[in-house]
Amino acid sequence: NQGGNTDSLMGYDLLHQFTLRIDYKRKRLWLRRGGDRRTTFYGGDYELSKALGAQITPLRQGGFQVWAIRPGGRAASIGLRNNDVIVPPYGETLTAKQILEKVEASEELVVGRLDGDVWVDISLPEPVYNDEGTAVSAGAED
Repeated sequence: NQGGNTDSLMGYDLLHQFTLRIDYKRKRLWLRRGGDRRTTFYGGDYELSKALGAQITPLRQGGFQVWAIRPGGRAASIGLRNNDVIVPPYGETLTAKQILEKVEASEELVVGRLDGDVWVDISLPEPVYNDEGTAVSAGAED
């Protein structure tokens, strides 16, 4: 019961929170839960990804790779797409929790997106324009 009704969690992501002891003499396996009780999915915090509506994986050089978007989720509502790279502000670090907080507050989130053969930086949420061509606040329409 670690995952949602359509998710399957198995292997290291599920078992990393346990210490396994094999009792050969009695033919038993003993599991002891360790200190880290977070459920992970491909290295990312599962509960946080569920709340965000996107599966994100941390990258070595900083930032996060987006590899799955749930239609109708928070991440989709601001325009996040599969294969986007969430870029931290220059000289700063960004955690998955901070990304969720930014998305919930509709704050600016910079992503790198492949456009043909070129990576471009895009600020999300993208502005919405009225009939006169003037930008209004993101997500608002006249």
